[in-house]
Amino acid sequence: MKTLYLVRHAKSDWSHAQQTDFERGLSNRGVKDLDLISNLISSLIQVPDCLLSSPANRAFTTAKVFAEKFGLSDSDVLIEDGLYANSTKFIIKTLADTNDKFQSLMIFGHNPDITSLASYFSGTYFENVPTTGVVALEFDCSSWKNIEDKNAKVLFFEYPKKHK
Repeated sequence: MKTLYLVRHAKSDWSHAQQTDFERGLSNRGVKDLDLISNLISSLIQVPDCLLSSPANRAFTTAKVFAEKFGLSDSDVLIEDGLYANSTKFIIKTLADTNDKFQSLMIFGHNPDITSLASYFSGTYFENVPTTGVVALEFDCSSWKNIEDKNAKVLFFEYPKKHK
């Protein structure tokens, strides 16, 4: 079995017009939602074997908070440049290239990729994975190379408004 957690970054702060998309941080609501969801998820699951994040500030900040809740350090979050402004095809290839010693993988990224991948792998239509949303998918296979579209079982779909 392989388990994939798709995490959309927390809500970003648009109040600093001079910041680039890449530099944009989290809004106050994003910080609150992140605390809520990271506490929830860290109480539901075991520590993932690998945390992989987009290098964009809002995604990496989201990943660091999750890492802390799991008792990990910032250095335990691996940066994958291609998770920012790339395509779902890149992420699918990244997953296929993942070392099979990892049974679970948590990816921190952006829409539309997170929503598209949740739908693609599960065969279930996800209209939108909102900011700080987490979709957990389980694949009945022993290698990341063997994950396929419409093959995953949805374990859960958590997001802030569900708990407010």
